[in-house]
Amino acid sequence: MSRILSLKVLASIASLSVFGAVGAWGTYSAFTDTTGTTGSTFSSGTVRVTDDDAGSALFGLTGLIPGVSATKCINVTNAGDVAFSNVALSATATGTLGGALQVVIDKGTGATGGASNSCTNFVQGTAGLITGLLNALPTVGSPQNDGSAWNPGDTRSYRVKVTLDPLAANSFQGKTAGLDLTWTASS
Repeated sequence: MSRILSLKVLASIASLSVFGAVGAWGTYSAFTDTTGTTGSTFSSGTVRVTDDDAGSALFGLTGLIPGVSATKCINVTNAGDVAFSNVALSATATGTLGGALQVVIDKGTGATGGASNSCTNFVQGTAGLITGLLNALPTVGSPQNDGSAWNPGDTRSYRVKVTLDPLAANSFQGKTAGLDLTWTASS
């Protein structure tokens, strides 16, 4: 009898297991739904710095004599779509006359600039941003950094004044110099 009882108990357990499995399957077969997102896209920003000199030289001075100076302005713009974290100004100077040319670069806003490099409407912000002899201006290896906010579309005007030292020695007669200014932006 105990064997019959054992078989009945086992049969009962087996039946309950089958019904439990069917019942559980039935529970998981209820209505379901899912959602998701597709088509995500990504693009990197663009760092682009421009100036308004129309490809012309800032200066083309000849016949300089001691004490004579010239002033020109150039506008530099964040033409990209991201803010700049820094704009580095550097110079490449050449020629012997660079040892007698005093340069002062002021930073501001509003200069007319353009191909004529006009300083009309220039409003000074930082006087004497760079001051010194042409052949001793900041170089690419050691530029003048501007970490102020440059948002897309922002423009800064730079006024550059060059003066042949009033006390320039006779040894500077007939000499030449060249100057390239470079603004390097980073985000």
